[in-house]
Amino acid sequence: MKNEGTKAIKSVAWAFTDPHFKGDKEVGYSEAKTKMNIAPGQSAVLVQRVPEHRNCGQATAMAWGTYSIAGSCGRPNRKMTSYYTVEAKLKQVVYSDDSVWNAH
Repeated sequence: MKNEGTKAIKSVAWAFTDPHFKGDKEVGYSEAKTKMNIAPGQSAVLVQRVPEHRNCGQATAMAWGTYSIAGSCGRPNRKMTSYYTVEAKLKQVVYSDDSVWNAH
C-alpha cells in the first residue's frame, strides 16, 4: 500500500480472499486491521496470516490470467465454496489526525 495523501496513516482495515463456511453460510473474505505508521509518499506491505478453517482445504484455478481460490470443507459431506479472485480490498484508513476514509 502506498500513502499518496498528505497525512500520515495510523491504521488500515482491509479484507482478503479467504473462502470458507461459517456454519452453513459461505464467506468469501476475512477482515484484518493493521496498525502502522505510513508517512506521506511511503509504502508498506499489509500482511495477515490466513486463518486455518477446520477440515478445509483449498482448490485453485487460473483463468484468463486471474488466480482464484475456493474452499473445500468437511469430511462426510464435502462442501465446496464458489471460486473467489485472489485480492485484497481496502475498507477503512485512519489518519494520524484521527480523520477516517471509508470505502463505499
